[in-house]
Amino acid sequence: MQSMSRRPLVSVVMGSYNAGPYIAESIDSVLSQTYSNWELIVVDDASTDNTRQMIEEAIKRDSRVHLITRDVNSNRPAVARNMGLSVASGEFVAFLDHDDLWYPRKLERHLLAHLKRPDIDLTHSAMLNYPDRVELRSLSALPNPLQQKVTAHELRDWNRVMHSSVVAKTGLVRELGGFNESMQLRAIEDYHLWLRLAEVGRLGFIPEVLGKYRMLTTGTYVQTNQAELRAALASTGVLNGAPSKQVTRVAVLRKLASLPTKAGLYGVLGPLRGLRGIPPIVIA
Repeated sequence: MQSMSRRPLVSVVMGSYNAGPYIAESIDSVLSQTYSNWELIVVDDASTDNTRQMIEEAIKRDSRVHLITRDVNSNRPAVARNMGLSVASGEFVAFLDHDDLWYPRKLERHLLAHLKRPDIDLTHSAMLNYPDRVELRSLSALPNPLQQKVTAHELRDWNRVMHSSVVAKTGLVRELGGFNESMQLRAIEDYHLWLRLAEVGRLGFIPEVLGKYRMLTTGTYVQTNQAELRAALASTGVLNGAPSKQVTRVAVLRKLASLPTKAGLYGVLGPLRGLRGIPPIVIA
């Protein structure tokens, strides 16, 4: 692991509900981090399967894992996330969904970026779709690192920031009130937070694949009416209009043309910089 003169605590917040088949693997991806100064706060939103048992087993293996339980399910991911955020002790907070995975150097790379660029309030990185039988398709879904701007203006086009890729300054997230718990914003409460944060802070992108996003048909976002989500987000005033990203023939061709660039930057340069201990480039 790259030597750091300062090693701030990172609070990892994970909301969970009926995640028995996946949560042990997600927790293990935190336990395997090369950056060791973290705490994992898992908030179980009244699961009815063996989720709580899996968390308790992890606590026995590592005292840095903590469990908060709810007696009644909230049916809103924002509630569990805010509960975890409220007790976070870290200077930085990271978010990880109960079915997503981090690569071992995830926190190390983000902390190097934050310590190198203290003006950055939030960093996010690339994640591969998982499971995906077609690796080329997963690669094509990654953002082009040369065009991944994360200003407030660019973020309004669509949500460029994946929830499980975020590491942010805890104080600023709290100042903004955390995640909006309105049922109208269910499944896009994270996007709503990123938009508000971008108005007052600065976001940065780490052009490295540092995790996997699990593709499930049972996911909250997938099961929600997309038109209603767009309308709800626009009604909060954070957008001038509904966020949209039209899929056109030109857009598809541009995505295909960017594959060699993505393969080189994500597959070669990113890991090489990591192995040599070079702080990741942050595009802001």
